[in-house]
Amino acid sequence: MGYEAIPKEKIFDQKIGNSFVWSFGYLTSLDLTDYSIRIEGISKLDGNTELFSVDSGTPTDNEYITTDLLAQGKFSLVIKNTSNFTEGDYYFDVSYTSPEGIKESKNVMVLRVRKSF
Repeated sequence: MGYEAIPKEKIFDQKIGNSFVWSFGYLTSLDLTDYSIRIEGISKLDGNTELFSVDSGTPTDNEYITTDLLAQGKFSLVIKNTSNFTEGDYYFDVSYTSPEGIKESKNVMVLRVRKSF
């Protein structure tokens, strides 16, 4: 899939069953209020298997992107229940789509999902 190497300091561990909250910020203080944001966890092993996919426009009780700081270019991914996660290493692919339809994607980190530490 052409993923770039992620520095070791951007590799994080997640225990299956624990809640997950991760804060993100756009590189500049771009107002993201009218942007669509999608965050996907994609298997590092095959580049296709999806751990999760969360869209800012379709929140659920369990998975959502916070929207209160979008004007400052900041948001968080919240996944309350991770008991359905599958063990493995996953890239975080964050996509921003502007109101004009311009899409930009970034691979920001790797999440190591484990049954225990």
